[in-house]
Amino acid sequence: MTLEGRPDDRQVETTASAIYLNLRRLQPYVTLQSYGPGFWEIIASTSPKMIVKAGNDKASGISLMLTNRYDPPELYIEEINSLRVGMGAQMVGAIIDALKYQPRAFQIRLNDRSPIVRDDLTWWQHIISAHPEFTWVRTQF
Repeated sequence: MTLEGRPDDRQVETTASAIYLNLRRLQPYVTLQSYGPGFWEIIASTSPKMIVKAGNDKASGISLMLTNRYDPPELYIEEINSLRVGMGAQMVGAIIDALKYQPRAFQIRLNDRSPIVRDDLTWWQHIISAHPEFTWVRTQF
């Protein structure tokens, strides 16, 4: 951590690697790509074509970016799709597990396209309420 409490480039890489390894336990295909110091992209899919588009009927997967180049530092969940009940929660759990010792190091941003599942709340709203230790920024389409 820097003096301001921000994760430094090495910590971003360590966190990205931990997320990668956690997702690797769930998905047969996972990529970890650096776009320079402190900027990482992780894609995990059940398809070798790396399909992660929400709402598709071909594969389960997740795509996210992790960076300390924004203020505040951010983990942005670009896409998530699950064809099997519980798989989405497992993929999010892989992220949460990697961040559990530093829950405020990154703001978690996502675009909520998930369906309303119960109590007039979306799937993401349930995930967010189950993990108040993190800073979430949820936008809805």
